[in-house]
Amino acid sequence: MEGLQDFFRSLEGWGAYLFLFLSSMVENLFPPFPGDTFVILGAFLVGRGQLGFFPAYVSTTLGSLAGFMTLYLVGRKLGKRFLEGRAWRFFSQEHFNRVLRWFDRYGNTVIALNRFFSGFRGVVSLGAGIVRMDMKIVLSLGFLSCLIWNSILMGVGIWIGENWIMIVRNYQLGVLCLLFLLLIFLWIKTAIKKKIEK
Repeated sequence: MEGLQDFFRSLEGWGAYLFLFLSSMVENLFPPFPGDTFVILGAFLVGRGQLGFFPAYVSTTLGSLAGFMTLYLVGRKLGKRFLEGRAWRFFSQEHFNRVLRWFDRYGNTVIALNRFFSGFRGVVSLGAGIVRMDMKIVLSLGFLSCLIWNSILMGVGIWIGENWIMIVRNYQLGVLCLLFLLLIFLWIKTAIKKKIEK
């Protein structure tokens, strides 16, 4: 953790916020990239007083939205041609087919909840473009989803940052608290995923 804090300190001016923006954006384009991890880290540094809340929140939210809309536009422009060949290296065909079924059954709700499906976000945005969903609706609901999800991540990260000394001093209590928060996240994501898959 100290090493990551030192890294952010080394970024001058708005460099830290630019890094948060880019990491949040790349996470959509290349699903294995741990974008949410950097959102929580940014929030942690907000809680530690090293970053400002508003620029950190805005940079991560706009980064998430930019990545989401980039894949939407790629899907809208290239259609299923994009999925031919090497694209499946990053986007599972099984996931893509499942997302198309979700669109048929739930429509716009899938866009509104896309941030809660970390393994499907890129596939959702790509699929929305391929089936040519209305751009204004995708942009609006995608933005709403980013706002809600990043608010949750920022809240967790800030709480950890503000209570870091207490967590370190009370290591066992801190671990239990982190596990509890993790379980809440997993429960929320699982509940929403099951509801959509029914």
